[in-house]
Amino acid sequence: MSDLSTWDRLYVGGSIGAGFSNYATFVDVSPMVGYMLTERWSAGPGYTYQFIRDKVWAESIHITGPRVFSRFGILDWLFLHAEYEHLFYKWRSDVTGDVLRINAPGFYAGAGLRSGFDERSGGFLVVMYNFLETSYTPHSRRNPIIQMGFTIGL
Repeated sequence: MSDLSTWDRLYVGGSIGAGFSNYATFVDVSPMVGYMLTERWSAGPGYTYQFIRDKVWAESIHITGPRVFSRFGILDWLFLHAEYEHLFYKWRSDVTGDVLRINAPGFYAGAGLRSGFDERSGGFLVVMYNFLETSYTPHSRRNPIIQMGFTIGL
């Protein structure tokens, strides 16, 4: 792998999700950029954007924040995953009616399955546990966290 250029070590990807019901709308866009440090280990930054529209309370929430991840391939199809994410959003207090600015950090660790064309391109399914879960953690980041996504080598 040492003969690969910087561009050959880069990949992009992430996950996209949505859910719709009579009560709520949920949209998640979480892009990432990865760099192959070795043949089995990659790391990089990402960003999370989530939109939630609660139709019952007529409230909309925008959840955003940076993240950084690290992945280590155990087998061609199995990897370990760790990630730190710091989400921010505003929430109207049920008690006072004041708008609160919420910080919701998350440290996730877990394992995943991948299927693809090479080390940098393919689909993945990862199951993680949030070790920093609190009452302010968005519902999409409550344990266990299951994500599906993709990566594309540059």
